[in-house]
Amino acid sequence: MNKYATFGRQATALVRELAGAASPSAPLPDVVDIGTTLWSLSEQVDDSLAPIKERMRSEARQQGQGTCQFVGSTGRCQVVVPQPQTSVPDAGTLLPILGADTFNALFDTVTTYKPRTDFAQRLLTLPTVQQQAILQRLKMSDPTPRVSFKNVNFKP
Repeated sequence: MNKYATFGRQATALVRELAGAASPSAPLPDVVDIGTTLWSLSEQVDDSLAPIKERMRSEARQQGQGTCQFVGSTGRCQVVVPQPQTSVPDAGTLLPILGADTFNALFDTVTTYKPRTDFAQRLLTLPTVQQQAILQRLKMSDPTPRVSFKNVNFKP
C-alpha cells in the first residue's frame, strides 16, 4: 500500500469520526460545528478533485472515444469519453439562403438543428456561397468526459 492509500484511510476514518459525533444526543452547537467542518471538507475535496478529473479526461481523450479504465494500487478510475456532436446554432437563419428543399435535405428539425448523417456529402454538392454560409455557422460540441473513481482494495 502506498502513502496515498494510507492518507486516504486516515482521512476516511477522521470523516467517519466527525460524522459519528453528530449523534441525535449531541449538543446542537456541536452538530453545527461538525456539519460546518464536513461541508468545508466536501468543498475542499471538490476543488481538489477538479484538476485531477481534468488530468484523467486529458489522458482518456488521448486514447479516443469510449470508456477508459485507469488503475492505481488501491482504486480505479473510469472515464467515459462521448463522441463530439456537430450542431449549427441559429440554423434557421440558413433557410432563406438555402431554400426549404435544400435546408430540409441537410437538417432534421428538432428543438435545435442537427445535421443529417449524410450532411458532409450533401454540403459538398452545394454552391460555394451556400457552403460558406453553413460553415460560418457550424459548431462542433465536444462533451465533457465523465470521470468516476472507485476503491477496489479498500473497504471502509
